[in-house]
Amino acid sequence: MKLPACFKVLSPDTDDNKTPYPPSGFLPIAERALGNGDCFGLYWPIGLENSEPIVAEMRHDDWMIVPSFSSADKFIKGDDILDEWLEPTLDDDPASPVALFQYSRQLLKQNKVDEAISTLKGITNVIPEYTDALGLLTLQYRRIKDNDNAIRTAIKAIRAPRSLGYPNDQIHHWLANQKSAPADVAKDPLWKNRDKHSPNYGGRKQNDNYLVLQDMIDEYLDTGSIIEWFQLAQKYSELMYRETVSFQARYEYDPAEYTEQLLEKYEQLTGKTRRSSSIPTDE
Repeated sequence: MKLPACFKVLSPDTDDNKTPYPPSGFLPIAERALGNGDCFGLYWPIGLENSEPIVAEMRHDDWMIVPSFSSADKFIKGDDILDEWLEPTLDDDPASPVALFQYSRQLLKQNKVDEAISTLKGITNVIPEYTDALGLLTLQYRRIKDNDNAIRTAIKAIRAPRSLGYPNDQIHHWLANQKSAPADVAKDPLWKNRDKHSPNYGGRKQNDNYLVLQDMIDEYLDTGSIIEWFQLAQKYSELMYRETVSFQARYEYDPAEYTEQLLEKYEQLTGKTRRSSSIPTDE
């Protein structure tokens, strides 16, 4: 994974996480940590490991990471002391994904839909798996009756990891009721299975949603759609990780084993790694 030029002033935790949360590609750092499991970290979006990372905020109790700063330099701000929590703003970081996401919501309140769509598209160019941004973008495409782009973006939002947001349930239900799709996504596993799974997870003894998800994961892999495969597999693992131990056992899911197999396969297929232990240290 490509390191930022300012990496030497940061204090990373390079021990590999053996579970799906925080997600692979997230490297916790000590600087500006709030405590109680909440901290910042470098994050390499899936497939962009050869680019410099953004900085994300880990919200431990929410099982989420929030893409906060567009670069490590913007996070540091040239400060000598990095012990104070920092809220991203567009004044300090005009490309901050979360600040732009909040700005797009303000634009929508002003009925500036086209400008909001342009802003949201820009965010997803920086971090393609930003679930919350994809979900909001889907709703705006629906709003302007751009059905083809709404379908394309809904598929991306539903496929994206849960650690980066939660797509509105109505997106699932809306997609399930669509009769046709643009040709470029007509063979997408999520499109073909749109009416076979729901956004409902947890609180059940059995849940066939996981079987459908696994079938789609396998199909993405079989068709060589590596990024899509990894995104959905990461989502599957994050969801399963929050189930009870007995539920996991029924579905033969072991968090550490699944995480290791996923990372190993990704390395074989892409020649890239998402492991924290790959980061060189001075020790």
